[in-house]
Amino acid sequence: MVVTSVQILRASKTILLDPAARVRHHGSTGYSALERADFLLGRAVFMGKYLGFGAGLRSRLAAVFGPLVSFRWGEVRYILSGQKIEGTQF
Repeated sequence: MVVTSVQILRASKTILLDPAARVRHHGSTGYSALERADFLLGRAVFMGKYLGFGAGLRSRLAAVFGPLVSFRWGEVRYILSGQKIEGTQF
């Protein structure tokens, strides 16, 4: 379960920062086509909401044409359908 800082603050909890803390990343197995498409669509919605219609449109077009040019057909399929990970539509 991932808890964001916004959720912590909404719960009236305190966020403590430890500058001495270090994290080591041991690599990743990568993302599935659905996870990558969900990220790209989410970013487009965020850009449209907070940076304006033009930025959202550019991000949406990049979300479609980037995987299309890279021949990532699974991502293209999920992006064009608007499918999100939890099953809803954009």
